[in-house]
Amino acid sequence: MRARWIGALVTVVVLLGAGAGLAALRRTGAPTGLEVVVAAVGDMACSASSAPDGQSIDGPALCVHGAVSDAVIAARPSVLLALGDMQYEDGAPGAWDPYDRTYGRLRAITRPVPGNHEYLTPGATGYFSYFGDLAGPAERGYYGFAIGSWYGVALNSECSDVGGCGDSSPQVAWLRRELAEHPARCTLAYWHIPRFSSGHHGDHDSYATFWRVLTEYGVDVVLNGHDHNYERFAPLTADGVRDDNNGIRSFVVGTGGRNLRPAHAPREGSERLIDDTFGFLALKLRGDGYTWSFVSIDGAMLDGGEDRCH
Repeated sequence: MRARWIGALVTVVVLLGAGAGLAALRRTGAPTGLEVVVAAVGDMACSASSAPDGQSIDGPALCVHGAVSDAVIAARPSVLLALGDMQYEDGAPGAWDPYDRTYGRLRAITRPVPGNHEYLTPGATGYFSYFGDLAGPAERGYYGFAIGSWYGVALNSECSDVGGCGDSSPQVAWLRRELAEHPARCTLAYWHIPRFSSGHHGDHDSYATFWRVLTEYGVDVVLNGHDHNYERFAPLTADGVRDDNNGIRSFVVGTGGRNLRPAHAPREGSERLIDDTFGFLALKLRGDGYTWSFVSIDGAMLDGGEDRCH
């Protein structure tokens, strides 16, 4: 599997009409049988008390959830994959106004996963209250859904709150069943805290079991947030070894507006690392593969390419 670079911004098209099209999206995540444009980003809205949108927070980085959400809306995706830590500081009930005024404009097409900040509120009750059925069952926060001809699995990286993330955990047992029951040529998975990262927090061995199961079932793409930068990895095994035939390509997209953080030197397998620019990942999913682009808030494509599914 080799990436083929593209030199221009992926053309984003409108894939949904009104009425029946939106109803189908709410049921499945996107209309089936179509090429689908997906936006993905995490680490998003500042709290109302910490810094208004567009003002400094944590030093020179800006809090710009409004600008990033405007850029996502301008791309007119069919699905927004919200990669956790959507509403700082703790996603408490009644504290979601900054998110709601910005990314909330895309709520109907959002398929979220919780982050560690959501669970600073016990049980992530604010998160589950805000997203309702879109977030999956409140006692677990993981679920699966169709994205056109692709299948998506949303996982919960807060292992201690959902019975663990190891091989004997309820979540991994569910993951095996879900992938076995929904075979697809192309599959993606996403959760908040990355298995691999050159960012501030680095790698996390806790999700090696996720990775091994996803590899076993031929999953193609993994998306994460948590580290406040953008990073793209070559296809890797659960142990971080490059494997162009069976490995999974992953992206860290923690650039949704809260703040940015300097990354460490790129770890092995890292192909592109950007730690000074807010933006989002645009994926164009087709029946046998996908294209990607990292789009900044001014519309510039700072990373792009394409690949085929396993």
